[in-house]
Amino acid sequence: MNSTATVRIDEWARLTGADVEVWQRNRMIRRGRVEMANSDSSMAWIMADGIETRTLVEKSQGHVIRISIRNTEMFSQGQVEHPEKIDVVLYTGG
Repeated sequence: MNSTATVRIDEWARLTGADVEVWQRNRMIRRGRVEMANSDSSMAWIMADGIETRTLVEKSQGHVIRISIRNTEMFSQGQVEHPEKIDVVLYTGG
């Protein structure tokens, strides 16, 4: 098994265009790209992809958005504004 480091992002409004993982109750439920998020970061739309439909995720429903550490290069390259609050979270992927 490989361990992959991810970063939990609480400022969803800054993730438009980022490839993310959506988690709920400590389980990854979806991968996708953030299409848009509301300004208070309480909700985000994940784009439709293949058989996956466009999905609305909400913090109030226990959703967590994470990006892989390698995707944080987007922040340093100015493609996505760097979030002020992040927590590093590790999970084991297959």
